Amino acid sequence: MNIQIDFSLVLALIYLLLHVFGWGYDRGVAWAEREGYAEGYMGYIVAFGTAITLLPFAFMGQPVSIWWVYGAFVASGMPMILGSTWRHIQARKREQDGQRTDAVSNTPIPFGFVVEQEVDDGQTKSMAERR
Repeated sequence: MNIQIDFSLVLALIYLLLHVFGWGYDRGVAWAEREGYAEGYMGYIVAFGTAITLLPFAFMGQPVSIWWVYGAFVASGMPMILGSTWRHIQARKREQDGQRTDAVSNTPIPFGFVVEQEVDDGQTKSMAERR
């Protein structure tokens, strides 16, 4: 009795597991970056992710197509790319918001103008009185 395994299902399972790994690994890398643990170790982080991505193909009993490997890197790398891009956009937004706040708070108020600021309860208070 000879049992044949549908290789396309095996490949789909490998891609699915690598995609799940990619999302989890991205969360781990985000945490390491936030806590400062990733600084100086990004090469190790990339090498580990690459090793995990290639690991399933080391155990295959048949020749591996470069397209299968390409698909594996897409499956595991896309969550990392999206997560890294999202963190960069959020960091830039926080940086720009901070610059806007600094620019507003450091701007001298010209003579004769009243600047109002909204307070937490919805009312406004005068920061500079008209002279």
